[in-house]
Amino acid sequence: TAADGEGALGSAARPEKKDVLFGNGPLGMEIVWGDPPVVAAVAEGGAARRAGVEAGDVILAINGRGLSQTAEYELDDTVRQRPLRLVLAPPVVAPEAASGSSPGAALAAVVRRQGVSVVPA
Repeated sequence: TAADGEGALGSAARPEKKDVLFGNGPLGMEIVWGDPPVVAAVAEGGAARRAGVEAGDVILAINGRGLSQTAEYELDDTVRQRPLRLVLAPPVVAPEAASGSSPGAALAAVVRRQGVSVVPA
């Protein structure tokens, strides 16, 4: 509830962070470089899917560096490095967004995870 500091997101439990290590080859995912970056799509059978990455996951760190420590122009080069380690946090989505009619409704909704909000433009 709002009195508990939960706001409109209810009392959903916070999922665990994911620490994912990628070897050589394509990642098999599309990233939207926002603040913070969010996984927009994951390819079937790709490395990201096999590692448990899901669309909507929020990227918290790349190769051990928090994103506040990485300049935006460095991000594309950084994600091409192998091995590549990502720390991801699954989003907590407002219940009304999760029941949207389009497949991207949950991702297009306000997402809150680890005190970080992603608001679509």
